Amino acid sequence: MTDEIDERTKAIEGKKKFIDENIEHLRERLTVARSTIMRTKETKFMVSEIMQLPTIFKEDLQMPTAGTDGKRIYLDPEYWLQINIMQRIMILCHETMHVMFGHCDVRRKGEKVDQLWNIAADAVVNGMLSVCGIGEEIKGIIWPNFYNGNVTIRINGKEKIVEGCHLKTVEKVFQELLEHAKKNPPPQGGQGDGHEIMDSDGNKIGPMDQHELGELSKEERGQVRDLLRRKIVEHKMKGTMPGWLAEKIEGMIKGKVNWQSELREMVSPEIKTSSTFSRSNRRNHSMTGGIILPGRLKEGLDVGIAMDTSGSIGRNELKYFTGEIYNLFEQFEQVTAKILLHTTEVYSIIDISEPEEVENIRYQTGGTSHMDVFKKAELAEARVLICLTDGYSDFPDSTKISKVVWVCTSEEGAKQIPKNLGKVIVIDPEDLSDE
Repeated sequence: MTDEIDERTKAIEGKKKFIDENIEHLRERLTVARSTIMRTKETKFMVSEIMQLPTIFKEDLQMPTAGTDGKRIYLDPEYWLQINIMQRIMILCHETMHVMFGHCDVRRKGEKVDQLWNIAADAVVNGMLSVCGIGEEIKGIIWPNFYNGNVTIRINGKEKIVEGCHLKTVEKVFQELLEHAKKNPPPQGGQGDGHEIMDSDGNKIGPMDQHELGELSKEERGQVRDLLRRKIVEHKMKGTMPGWLAEKIEGMIKGKVNWQSELREMVSPEIKTSSTFSRSNRRNHSMTGGIILPGRLKEGLDVGIAMDTSGSIGRNELKYFTGEIYNLFEQFEQVTAKILLHTTEVYSIIDISEPEEVENIRYQTGGTSHMDVFKKAELAEARVLICLTDGYSDFPDSTKISKVVWVCTSEEGAKQIPKNLGKVIVIDPEDLSDE
């Protein structure tokens, strides 16, 4: 072990010396690559980000190629001089894509599948680059088909085709690779992650870079999202971003930038038309061991807020959502709004005007269903129903409620919600926090 540490130290010191001796040459090659990116039609939509991100030649990268922490691009000096101009352009654009799409936050999946996660990230990023016609393939690195973004990978000897990586999230590609790896486990006694991963020609491949150098703060994550939002506006006006890429970015930030505002825009028209209803009198709810027992919803209910407490959404997130909903409806003086806590059935009903009761509630967990939620809301003639859930539930075939809005914490779960049951806002669970 001591010998390995000594060798590592010598290698780092050697690269430090290499940087010092070749810094002007390294910077010159960087300038040429950036200049080419500025003049190339296919790369114009990334110019501002590539020019703004500080680029540093680093001697101790875990992977001797490149990396990013979401705030800077790091390049291995020796590797940078070994590759050609088109490959340098690919490297700079690759790292910038990681920053744009927020891949730099810590998303470790566990020691056994880290390699698959990083392979998935490379498949998505290089899929976008290849379909855009940016850069050039580097041997030993995933490079999808240039016109459809498909990737063919052999995991433990079995071939897997991942279609359209440029249109998918890293999580989606990772799940496909993980499922394939589970069906085709590595041989006994494998080292490291244990998986033997090769390209379609049988050449061994691995992650291209290191993009998990540290966790971004909430403020820094917000900056990444703001960058994406500006990018959409800028290039829609200029017409310089591929349409499918603009759509993908819009899908990423939809519901994340300001879900409260989006929710307000959806429900306000319905609320305003019901202003003739008067607020019901407050009443004391029966309490048993801190549990608020279900009560009978009164006629003329304007808004029902159904909160799925089955366990997929944490208690802190539920409380934060309640607070935001309270702030939203505080502006409407003549609206009756009640919270319906539920798992498979509604087990508690709370008046939104009495948020102190939420502090005393003992949340129940279990399975999930929205059948009872819709039944009780329809009996109370609710005009609007807002449902907070992860989307994995049982649903009625139809509803008489005028407006149903789903605030869903899972992109995949949102696809389970029937299209005839209202509008869906997909949010990041981290957005249900004030920390």
